Amino acid sequence: MTAVTSFERTVMPESLQGIKVIDCDTHFVEPGDLWTSRAPARLKDRVPHLVRVGDADQWFLEDKPLGEISVMCVGKGREKRHDVFTMERFLDIEPASYEPKARVQLMDDMGVHAQIVYPNAAGFGGNTFGAQMPEDLRTWCVTTYNDAVAEWASAAPDRLFPQALVPFWDVNAATKEAQRIAELGLSGIAASNSPHSFPGTPDYGSREWDPFWEVCSELELPISFHVGSGIMVGEGAPDYAWHSLLPQGIDPSDRKAIQKIGDRGMLPTVIANPSGALENVKTISNLIFSGILDRYPKLQFFSVESGIGWVPFFLEYAEYSFDEMAGPQHFGLQRRPTEYFRDHIHVSWWFEKFGPSKAVEDIGVKNILFESDFPHPVCLYPTPVARAGEVLADQPYEVRKRIMETNAAEMWKIPVD
Repeated sequence: MTAVTSFERTVMPESLQGIKVIDCDTHFVEPGDLWTSRAPARLKDRVPHLVRVGDADQWFLEDKPLGEISVMCVGKGREKRHDVFTMERFLDIEPASYEPKARVQLMDDMGVHAQIVYPNAAGFGGNTFGAQMPEDLRTWCVTTYNDAVAEWASAAPDRLFPQALVPFWDVNAATKEAQRIAELGLSGIAASNSPHSFPGTPDYGSREWDPFWEVCSELELPISFHVGSGIMVGEGAPDYAWHSLLPQGIDPSDRKAIQKIGDRGMLPTVIANPSGALENVKTISNLIFSGILDRYPKLQFFSVESGIGWVPFFLEYAEYSFDEMAGPQHFGLQRRPTEYFRDHIHVSWWFEKFGPSKAVEDIGVKNILFESDFPHPVCLYPTPVARAGEVLADQPYEVRKRIMETNAAEMWKIPVD
C-alpha cells in the first residue's frame, strides 16, 4: 500500500513573520503538448511528445522513447506519495505542477511568496536535448521551451520566475539566446554544469565562452547549475548505484523491473541523492580558479539542490590548497578562493539542520538561499516553511530574512515590497 502525506494549510511560524518566503528550487512539469502545440507541420512528428504505453505516459522523440514522466511525489489531491512509482500518468500529478493559477494557489496555502522554477522533462540544463537530436531540432526545442515558460509565468509575473535554457552545445547560439531571454522578460538561465560532456563543446573555462559570459554579465542574468544538469539522455543511468545492490543485478534504469521488488526499487534514487548533490563542487571549483570571475566580476552563479553543509570544508580546503600550491603569481588570480565564493557563488538548502544552524557565518549569510524542490521525491512538501522556520528559529531575524527572502529578491529582482 502506498504511503501518503496529506496536505495541511501552512500557518506562518513566528520566526518567519514579516518575511516573504522565496523558494529557489521548484520545477515546472511540462505538459505533453508543450512542443507539439507550437511546432510547425514539418516538426510535429519529430519533437518531444507524450505517448501512452500500457498504463504509463512516456516521452517520445519521433519513434524513440526518451523516458517516462519524470519521478514526481505530489499527486492529484495534494497528497505526497512516498512510493513515487505509483504516478505513471500525467493526470495523476498534482495540477499545481503545471498550471500557473493552481501553482499560485498552492504557494499561498504553503506560505510562499515567489518561486524560482526549473525545467523537468527538458532536463535541468536542457540536457535532454542531446546527441540523438539533430542540432536544428534541439535548438528549436530550447527556444520553444523558453517561449512556453515566459507565457506560463505571465499568469503571475511577480510570483513565478522560471529559468530559461540555452543551447549549450553551440556557444554562439547560447549567446544569442541569452540576449533573447532578457527580451522575453525571463530572470535567469538554467545551464548545464558540464557542457564539455557534449561532444565537441568546450568547457566553461575556454575563452570561446567569453561572449556568453559578457552578455550574461551585461544583462545581469544569474546562471543556475542544478544538480543533474550535465547528465545526457541516452548515455544510460549514472553509475551512482552499484547493480549488485539490487536483487539479481536489476538495471537501475529499468523502472518496470524495479517496481516489482518493493522498497528496494527506490534504492538507486536513495543512493543517487547524496552522491549527485556534490557534483556541482567540480563546477564551482573550476569557476573559482578559472579567471572568469576576474574578467566578469558581475557574474552570479547558483548551485541548486546541492545543500550547504559541504561548503565550509570546501572553502577551507580550497584556501589550504591555494596557499600550499600557488606560486608567487597566484595562478594569475586577483582574489582568494573564499573571496570569489562570497562575491559570486550562492547555494541552497532545504532538509539540512547542521548547515543553517552551525555554519552560516562560515558560508556567508549572503550566499545561502532556501528551496523546497517541489514536486520531486525529496521535497519538503507539504510544510517547507514550517520546517525552515524551525531550523532558523535561533538565528537573528536579519539572518532569517536574508536567507528566506532578501538574497533571492536581489539575485532575481523579485518585488517584495
